[in-house]
Amino acid sequence: MEIDSINDNLEIIDIRSEYEYNTSNIPNSRNIPMYKLLIEPANYLNKSNNYLIVCEYGIQSKIIMNMLNRMGYHTNSLKGGYHSLINNKKVR
Repeated sequence: MEIDSINDNLEIIDIRSEYEYNTSNIPNSRNIPMYKLLIEPANYLNKSNNYLIVCEYGIQSKIIMNMLNRMGYHTNSLKGGYHSLINNKKVR
């Protein structure tokens, strides 16, 4: 499911590159670059937890969300991605 805002019940996973994440990010998020998450999701995620997957514009995170959900994980995608939060001034 795509959601429009950050929910405290979801662990935030930022799948952007380490450089992008280190430049600016959502407080309390965790950076797991997309390629690492896809290679071995079990190293990073627990099937009993709920996650919010975030990328720059919401396109890659939606694809990754669908893939992870098919594997049995509970993930959501932030509609519009990190870019939408910046435009709405919800993060620095």
